[in-house]
Amino acid sequence: MKIDYLLVCITLVSSATLYAQSNQSDVFVGLQSGYNFTDEVNDVDEVEGNWFLGIYGSYQ
Repeated sequence: MKIDYLLVCITLVSSATLYAQSNQSDVFVGLQSGYNFTDEVNDVDEVEGNWFLGIYGSYQ
């Protein structure tokens, strides 16, 4: 199951990076701060929460 979470992370980061490159760099900064790759990913909800927080934080 660990591999599934890793793939979800990679997919989200890849799509988010492509989106950020075609839009504002602030979004990319928000996404980077939303993700913390050094932390152990325990479940998908945690990943999604960080992702949404990163986007939300970039628009403030």
